[in-house]
Amino acid sequence: MPNLVGTGLNQVPTNSMLGGMAYQDPEHASIKNLDLKNLSQINSEIADTATDVFVYDTSKDSDGGAWRKRTQHTSWYNETLGTADRGTRREFPAVAVIVIEDNGLTIYDGDDPDLPMWMKWTSTTMLRGGTSRKLAVKNGIIATSNANTYGGLVKIYFVSDTARSYRAIGSNNSTEGYWKGNIAGRNDYSSNNYSNSSGGNVLPTLVRENTNDVAMTVLPNAPIDSATGLPVPTIAVATAGGVSVIKDDGTVVDITTSDVYDNYKRVEFGDNNRLYYVSGSTQVFYSTAIPTGDQNYGAYNTTNTNRVMFPSIDHGGYPSNHPVRLLGTNGANHYIIAKNKAAGSRETSYQSSEYGLRPGLTFIDEGETNPSSSVAYATTSYNTGWMHGDIKGAFLSDTDTTNVSGTSLIANGDFSSSSTAAFTNVSGGTAAVTGGLLKLTDTGGAFCYASAPFTTVVGNQYFVTVDIVNSSNTAPSNFIRCGNSHNGTEFHNTNYGTGYGTKTFYFIATATTTYLTLISGHGAGNPFGHWDNVFAYKLDNDRSLNNKGLQVFGTVTKSAVATGADLVAYSGFTDSNYLKQLYYSGMDFGTGDMSVSFWMKISGDIGATGYAYDRQGSNGNRHAIYLTAGNNGSLFFYFYESGGVETYATNLNNHKDTWACYTCNRNSSGLVEIYINGQLRGSAVLAVKNLTNVNADTYISTRHSANSPATYASFALFKFSASIPSAEQIKKMYEDEKHLFQENAKATLYGSSDAVTALAFEDTTNLLHVGTSAGRSEFQGLRRINNTTTAVTTAISASNRLVAEQ
Repeated sequence: MPNLVGTGLNQVPTNSMLGGMAYQDPEHASIKNLDLKNLSQINSEIADTATDVFVYDTSKDSDGGAWRKRTQHTSWYNETLGTADRGTRREFPAVAVIVIEDNGLTIYDGDDPDLPMWMKWTSTTMLRGGTSRKLAVKNGIIATSNANTYGGLVKIYFVSDTARSYRAIGSNNSTEGYWKGNIAGRNDYSSNNYSNSSGGNVLPTLVRENTNDVAMTVLPNAPIDSATGLPVPTIAVATAGGVSVIKDDGTVVDITTSDVYDNYKRVEFGDNNRLYYVSGSTQVFYSTAIPTGDQNYGAYNTTNTNRVMFPSIDHGGYPSNHPVRLLGTNGANHYIIAKNKAAGSRETSYQSSEYGLRPGLTFIDEGETNPSSSVAYATTSYNTGWMHGDIKGAFLSDTDTTNVSGTSLIANGDFSSSSTAAFTNVSGGTAAVTGGLLKLTDTGGAFCYASAPFTTVVGNQYFVTVDIVNSSNTAPSNFIRCGNSHNGTEFHNTNYGTGYGTKTFYFIATATTTYLTLISGHGAGNPFGHWDNVFAYKLDNDRSLNNKGLQVFGTVTKSAVATGADLVAYSGFTDSNYLKQLYYSGMDFGTGDMSVSFWMKISGDIGATGYAYDRQGSNGNRHAIYLTAGNNGSLFFYFYESGGVETYATNLNNHKDTWACYTCNRNSSGLVEIYINGQLRGSAVLAVKNLTNVNADTYISTRHSANSPATYASFALFKFSASIPSAEQIKKMYEDEKHLFQENAKATLYGSSDAVTALAFEDTTNLLHVGTSAGRSEFQGLRRINNTTTAVTTAISASNRLVAEQ
């Protein structure tokens, strides 16, 4: 049943940023300019099973809801009150809570704290039956979608006292066109129905009749409806064959592709009057200029100047110039959207995939193209902050304060002792330590298998490194497999043959136990396989789509960035305690654009030279940021290729003992900029250095030779990108992320489930409501400020802090 709440049903305040109406005395709370009194007294449940709910605040209509006062002529105003399908009040409520079920619709009076029924549809004739219907309401018009075949769209007009049905078939069909009666006859199925009253003229039709979602807005300079005196809304309908837009001039235009991926599940209008929709087949979130005519985009993964794409994080088929992706899954009906603000994935679990399927919430800051957009991810265990454009790594975004260490999860992997205890399952031969190597002997003329199980955390990233050693009578086949069983191959399955040397790979755990299996044999004379340095490491996760986490050396301290805060700081760096990412090609920025962003707190004044990060191998091209004590503390952005260049910012000690945001950019023309807390603090035009180095690793907190650590620094939200945020985006990054560094700041979804079940953006308060099985999380920017503890299963709608949820 839907929960209809004012300032909170089971709602828990999490910090002091509530303001306004939040948690006022129930006896004195009120909202100006509405008939709704004592909003905080509303704490009700309605015994309906809703497919959608909508809080309709008529003060947001084009005339501020004045249309409510000129409906005395309508049938519904004059019908008998106090019946099973009509409440005791004639006037349309200033705030209505509309609940739609599979075969019904009810309007509740939100002006009354008890939320009595105001009007009810008990017959599906006007609604045209149907299941999984969705709602949009504006200017006295209710629009409902219908996922059934022959469902279409129904518009109910309260001012002109009629209804309209849109179909995808010819206008002579009796169920397409205009309602013969009026709203008072909404439940009279004996004579009232839809018919073409346009004299045989063809009526505008939808691209497909199975409609999954509907959205409504009023565009600037919309024409005035002579029957209502109100501007005509524009309506978008997500169908099984494309998106149809019913324009304010009455025409219908369609958005389609040339392939099979036209089954759209969600549609919204953004605050920027762009259209947002989600494909149910490919799980791609699109942003499109409202079309003036039919628009076919060709293949589903193509763009033009009118469309921006945000594919799911695990979806293949996209080239590298579409890097800005959403948390979620490539599966039917798994995305929900909240205007142009956020997207959520309903997927409930981690699965093995190219990118590591991760459900959760994605905040969106849209640019005109994919590389100029930014996203931020939030789940129950991390918050990345804003990741710009072509993101290559997002680190140190955790909320777990457990210190991390670099111990291998496979015991005696260097075979310094004779123990083979780590390999609990050996078959087809024998396993023994000989001369400091693991020797696998094929005794059956086929293969010897040796499997080592180790404990893993679902959703965490891991790194495996194994040496295949050339020795006498070497087996011609040497496999490395990794998966969730003794011979599982979910994460890795490669026959390296006689390709000796170090073999490495990453994977994301999908079970609490993972198995690394080494296989040698398949040759005459019982050949041997020799193995060494068999290690598996739990990484500190990279939260970008690249999933190339940081290996821990020694022990790194993790502690809250502020008392009671969710976000964690990393510190305690020494020559032995640091973080490193092994070579990853994404960090080869060549001569192109790059950006580095991180938060740092300096304890006391900067002392000896220390590195925030350094990317280099034993030699060669290099890029780094380091700190020195000179000039009241300085930060240098450094580049090297047959000679070095750098620029710097000074007076870092002015930020000591507080968190500050640093963003450093280098573009392809050599312009280098350093921003601190959103303000430009240093810039220069330098010779462009080639930053590609295929032998380079990336070190966080120390120099590439594992000395010169930043012992006096704590770090969080470390991000690398191959694109450059604008000055406005850098300012937004600072302004939004700084709230995560305050006392008691909550950064995550409430509860333990990352599956987002419902979303709503409340434009009057700029609050994002996010539903999960644990309750509703309320975000102000990137920070969660409130939560409820009642599960949300289907839908959320909110206006002026009145929230309806199912």
